[in-house]
Amino acid sequence: MKPKNTKALIRYGSYPLILGATAIVLFGGLAAGWPYFPTVPLIVAAALASVGLLERRLPFHTAWQQDHRDSVCDAIHAVVNLAVLLTVHGIVAALAPLWSAGVRWPDQWPLWAQALAVGVVLDFSLYSIHWVSHRVDWLWRFHAIHHSSERLYGQTGNAGTLCRPG
Repeated sequence: MKPKNTKALIRYGSYPLILGATAIVLFGGLAAGWPYFPTVPLIVAAALASVGLLERRLPFHTAWQQDHRDSVCDAIHAVVNLAVLLTVHGIVAALAPLWSAGVRWPDQWPLWAQALAVGVVLDFSLYSIHWVSHRVDWLWRFHAIHHSSERLYGQTGNAGTLCRPG
């Protein structure tokens, strides 16, 4: 395979490959009885690190690699977001037995169908929050940070840029 073709294969195939491998390991591991914590956070962190390393080694545009003094701040923001997400998940999981809405999760479905249902619910939830953040004035002031980045790289979609160069 020619170097140009190899580069294109890595550029366009690595993210779907990493995403697919992550999903297979997560679903397979959880189905085999691996504990949610620390399995999920560790596997997701490894996948994100892989994408980040590939991005550094083979960026889509080399100009995107130039740091605008935002990488450290974006990494901190990503860690804070992950900590908040894990905290909320822990609280919801702890309180779940106390809630009874009369609706049961379809746990008799195959794992792949449950994962698809979770994906639909999660994607709709994230889209809704993002949509509202664009339309409610006081939420937009917080959310606008997400759209302030001057470059496109892995953390841009996750965190946005919180630090503006002096």
